[in-house]
Amino acid sequence: MSTSTIKLGTAGDSTSVYELIILLDNKGCDGNLIYEVHNQSTTANNEPHPEFINRSKPFYGAFVNPGFVDQWASNDISYAAKIADIWYFAYNTGSNTYLGSGPTSTLKIREFCFHKRIKILYVEDSFKNWIDILFKKEVTESPEKEIRTLAQSYKEINLIIKLCGDGISKINLTVNKLSEPNFRDLFLAAMYSHREKYIAEGEAINKEGRTDLMIYDTQLTSQPPFIYEFKIHKENNDITDGLNQITKQYATVNNKFNGLVLINKKKCDLSEILNTIEDLLSKTDLIIDRIEPSSDHIIIVHHKHLLNKTISCILTIFLFDIQLFIEKKKKMEKKPSR
Repeated sequence: MSTSTIKLGTAGDSTSVYELIILLDNKGCDGNLIYEVHNQSTTANNEPHPEFINRSKPFYGAFVNPGFVDQWASNDISYAAKIADIWYFAYNTGSNTYLGSGPTSTLKIREFCFHKRIKILYVEDSFKNWIDILFKKEVTESPEKEIRTLAQSYKEINLIIKLCGDGISKINLTVNKLSEPNFRDLFLAAMYSHREKYIAEGEAINKEGRTDLMIYDTQLTSQPPFIYEFKIHKENNDITDGLNQITKQYATVNNKFNGLVLINKKKCDLSEILNTIEDLLSKTDLIIDRIEPSSDHIIIVHHKHLLNKTISCILTIFLFDIQLFIEKKKKMEKKPSR
């Protein structure tokens, strides 16, 4: 193993979870992410304990993938966290099938991470197998292997967003009545298809409220997430609200690469909306270095961070049109048959 590791306590000792909590509280963790690994192979129970589920519910928001957590029983729950480039492991410390010292430690670390806004990634595997795969991956990744930069990840994520939006634009009859959260979920599904590279979380708690989509690069675990806000465009206020949320409310000083996705339902020339976006940008508090010429209904804004003027940021604004294809279809239907 090329990376240093520390085993906290002994296997089956729930007190090692509390040691891990103290370490996280004092030092934080790389990527602001820990791992909760559920081994289900040794569990005789079919379902988790109902009261354990009830006590866990307030803290499921800490998980990157909350929809999978505690769907199945496990008497072997372990934890892993990378702190200052050292892996800390707590083996077989908890369970979700009964109430006792082990399950209580599981509840405690979930509660701690929820309040400290540390994300938890839920994993289904034996802890030994998960660790073997983890370090096999680290060993096989030679120093010469190219590591993605934040800018490269941002470019690839934007391409996924663009292709998904283009696809949505072509199924207007299906999506025309969807709400903002529904649209967000379509993009979330698109990102999930790239889960080997990116972890996407919908409706995530960040700073002063809930942001629509937070995306983490699995290769850049110590880096902040990319934030994307989604708005259905019906009037100019929708654009203004989106700009304010993505630049003021949700972005911290660590978030330098973000996106605003506008779904147009308004009957108009898209060039008018693009001109309106640039006009509204000039009226914001942003210190704008430059705006790249719009291309394929995308505007890229280079600006200074509102919380720290020394930090340069990039905001990509996407405009996807539903109404355009509705209008085209109506015109085609009016053509007289020959």
